[in-house]
Amino acid sequence: MIKVKDNRDRVTVAKVYRAKQEHIFKWWDELSESEKASLLEQVRKVDLRFVSEMRRRLRAGSNTVSFGELEPAPVIQLSTIESDKKRFEELKAVGEERLRKGKVAIVTVAGGVSSRMGLFGSKALLKIGPITGKTLIQFFAEKIVAISKRYSTLLPWIIMTSDTTDAQIKELFEQNRFFSLPKGTVHFLRQGAVPVLDDRGRLIMEDKGKIALSPNGHGGFFDAFTGDGLLNQMLSTGIEDLFYFQVDNPAVKISDPVFLGLHYTTKAEFSSKVVWKKNPQERLGIFALEDGKIRTIEYTELPPELASQVGNDGTLRFGAGSIAVHIISLGFLKRLSDEGVRLPYHMTKRRVPYIDGRGRRIVPTANNANKFEKFIFDIIRHTDKVTLLETRREEEFCPIKEAEGEESLETAQRFLSNLFGNWLKNCGVEVPTDESGNVLGVIEISPLFALDSDELKAKIPAGGKFTGSLCLEP
Repeated sequence: MIKVKDNRDRVTVAKVYRAKQEHIFKWWDELSESEKASLLEQVRKVDLRFVSEMRRRLRAGSNTVSFGELEPAPVIQLSTIESDKKRFEELKAVGEERLRKGKVAIVTVAGGVSSRMGLFGSKALLKIGPITGKTLIQFFAEKIVAISKRYSTLLPWIIMTSDTTDAQIKELFEQNRFFSLPKGTVHFLRQGAVPVLDDRGRLIMEDKGKIALSPNGHGGFFDAFTGDGLLNQMLSTGIEDLFYFQVDNPAVKISDPVFLGLHYTTKAEFSSKVVWKKNPQERLGIFALEDGKIRTIEYTELPPELASQVGNDGTLRFGAGSIAVHIISLGFLKRLSDEGVRLPYHMTKRRVPYIDGRGRRIVPTANNANKFEKFIFDIIRHTDKVTLLETRREEEFCPIKEAEGEESLETAQRFLSNLFGNWLKNCGVEVPTDESGNVLGVIEISPLFALDSDELKAKIPAGGKFTGSLCLEP
C-alpha cells in the first residue's frame, strides 16, 4: 500500500485497495505533490461502490437484458395525419398556440464527445454548414431565434453539457454573443460523470495521475435537471413541456407544432419521433410493447433474432427506431423526482484514450472501454401515456456519429443540401441531381432566412434553375 501522511488520505487509499483498484497508484512515485493530491481528491469523488458493482457485472458477463412478451409498439404515421387535412391543421394550430403561450422549452443534449469520429471533442462545434461552416450549435440557435420571432415568444433553451464539453460550448456562446438570443433564456446544465472500466473491471487511467471519466449518458439529464433546481424554475414560469433532442442531428424540426399538438391532444407524458430502421443492424434503439406497455430497447441490448424479425408486410417487425427527438411533460418529471425515481445504467463499448503499462498515452482505434450510461427514454417505464410519431427520415434525421460513411459530417452536409434542394423544387426552381438523387452543387439556407419550404416560397420568385452554389442568409 502506498504511503500517505494525512489520515483522510489513508482512508481514501484503503478504500481503493478494498475495491481492488490499487493499479491506479502504479505511477505514484512519479507524480508531483499537487498531482498526488489531485488524484486522491478525484478518488474521493468517485463512487467506489458503483465501480465495484459494475466490475461484478462485467466479470459475470451480466450485460444481458431480459424481456417479457414483446409486440410491435403502436405508431402514428405522419403521412396518415397529413392525409387528413383538417386534423393536420388542428394539430398544428394547437402546437402553435402552445408556443405562443410560452408553454415549451427546448433541451439540447450536448454532453457527448465524438469518440467514434476519433476527435474526442464536443460534437456541438462540428461545422455543419455546407457553405458557411456554421457549427451545429449556431445552426440550432438560428432555428430557435427564427421560431421565437415567428410565434412572438421567448423559448428557454436548456443545453446539457459535460465536464469535457462545458467550457467549449460556453466559450462558443460568449464569442458569438449568444447568437442574438437573450442571455437569460439560455441555461447550461452539466451532467454527471462516472468512471470508465476495462474488460477486467479495472479503472482506466487517462493520465498517470488521472482516472478516465465519461458523461453518464443522455439520461443524466433527468438527474441534472431535477437536482439543479431548473425543473422548479421552469414550472414557476409556466413551462409545461420540454422539446428534447440530441446535438448531432442537424435535421431536427425544433418545436415542430404538429408534434407538439399531437403530444398535447393525446394527453401524453412522453412522446417520441421514430423512423423505420433500414436494417436490423442500424444503430437505433427501438420502441416495443412489453407485456402490453411501451418500452424502449437499446440497439446493443436487442437480441439479433428479434432485431431481424420481419412482419407480414416484409418490413422489420421491431423497426420503430428512436431518433432521440422527444417531448416530455414537466409534470411527469416532477412526479418522478418526487417519487425518488433513479434511472438504471447501461453498459456500452467505446474508444477511450488511456495510459498503458509502460506509461504511454494510447489513442485506441477500436473499442477498449466499458462506459456506463443512463438513457432518458427509460423514464417511459413509469407512464402509460406515451405517443409515438413516425416521421420522414429524409426530412428529419441525419445523425453525425462517424468519421466516414453514412453517419459522417460529410454525409450530413450533403443531406442538408438535398433537403434545401427539395425546398427549392417546391418553390418551382429547377434543381439538377445525379443518378442517386443528390443535388449537383451545394445549398445552404439559414433558418433566419427560411425555417421551411413554405416560408422560402414567400421569399423567392418561382421558376429559374439552380446551378453550382447557393447560400441564403437574412
